[in-house]
Amino acid sequence: MLGLCLPALKILNLSHSEKLNKSPDFSKLPKLEKLFLKGCTELVEICESIISAEGLVLLDVKDCRKLTKLPRSIGNLKSLEILDISGCSGLREFPGGLINLQLLKEFCADDLDMNALLPLAKELRSWNSFPQCIRKLSLARCNLSNDHFPQDLSNLPSLTYLELSQNLFTSLPDSFQTLRKLEKLCLNHCPLLQSVRGLPRNLKNLLRVGHAKFAEQADAYYLECLQCRSLVEVEGCFKRVSIRYVDRRIKKNLGLLELEKKLIELDLYKDIKVTHEYGIFSTWVPGDELPGCFTFKKEDITGLTFIVPNNLEIQGLTVGFVYDGEPRETYFLVLVTVYNRTKDLRWNYDVISRSHISVLWLIYFKLGTLLEAGDEITISVRKSPSIKEFGFKLVPYGGNDADEEVYDIDIDHDILTSEQNNATRLSLADETFFQLSDFNIPGKFYLFGRENLVYSNIGKECSTWNSENWGQR
Repeated sequence: MLGLCLPALKILNLSHSEKLNKSPDFSKLPKLEKLFLKGCTELVEICESIISAEGLVLLDVKDCRKLTKLPRSIGNLKSLEILDISGCSGLREFPGGLINLQLLKEFCADDLDMNALLPLAKELRSWNSFPQCIRKLSLARCNLSNDHFPQDLSNLPSLTYLELSQNLFTSLPDSFQTLRKLEKLCLNHCPLLQSVRGLPRNLKNLLRVGHAKFAEQADAYYLECLQCRSLVEVEGCFKRVSIRYVDRRIKKNLGLLELEKKLIELDLYKDIKVTHEYGIFSTWVPGDELPGCFTFKKEDITGLTFIVPNNLEIQGLTVGFVYDGEPRETYFLVLVTVYNRTKDLRWNYDVISRSHISVLWLIYFKLGTLLEAGDEITISVRKSPSIKEFGFKLVPYGGNDADEEVYDIDIDHDILTSEQNNATRLSLADETFFQLSDFNIPGKFYLFGRENLVYSNIGKECSTWNSENWGQR
């Protein structure tokens, strides 16, 4: 094999050749364009004669675990467009000369320990070792932490796809906003990731919106954050905040003020979180009955139709339902629909419940002029035996709506710092890239909730809440 002479050969696939320990002599393969050595688990060396393959476009050495280094001449392969070194756990140094590969479009280096590759870790602070032409970069499962994550990404202006799943950083650097061509960003299974901020504006379409108007955009741009258990914010998309830093006007609109005293008495208040996305504010608390402020509520009914009164100027409405819990703590998708029959506008918003006790879901839709006097409105939740009670309340303008923001800092004597004001508080005036007012053309809109995006383990959070302690209201 090592002595083969095929001067016209363009593609050589030696993948999974388990006994191959050295590559061929490439001086006898001058026309080679694609070389596949994937899964050659005994391969320890790639011949320096690879420089003879001047037209080499693709080099795949994925999962060559005994390969300790790449040829020094790799930086002289001027035609190379795709390089995959993923799973080459035996590498002792990062391949040099990548900056010289001016046609390189894809570079995959998954499953490499960046902490072990010390020279790389030093260079990665700016990623200046990568050519500016690179479009796809994959660094999944590379043990990347905040200390080893590059702070300056301005050297990658052509990047459209970035895979960073299963790493250990808590946030992304502000320089992400310089990646103006970025279309797809994968951050799945990053257990420490808390926030995603500074994304380029074109990624506003990462919101998972189902409608013909947005179908083409949704296919072109997306962000994946599945199983990021610590994630509480994607800037411009959603924010999940402790109730202590939520504007009291939001809590009033949700109907939480009636429950506040009891939640504090049972030491459950501090565990409550409120999520904001699409101009929708939502939360859930342990409970088996809707608050008294819900003027329309029914048991064993999952849909209601009404006419907006002429004497009210409505800013929104709040939907509530009691989810009875599942003994097995299985995930259950609840689809909440608000349908303005008069304007033929339908918003479908989903939440995910997973709890062994009864929980009360409260969802405030900030609709503004999308809900006017005389409009016929139907509100429903997907019929399920687990939905014990369902209802809604209209939220008119007036009262304390013009008041300044008020937060519960007196409850635990916290002081909101400037940073907390910007990052952790939730105001009624907050907006996301997409608001409900953007969905004002006739038809259906499917608004996929944050819990759907992240699959937060609700069951784990409420496992410490004892239904007996909650008692009867």
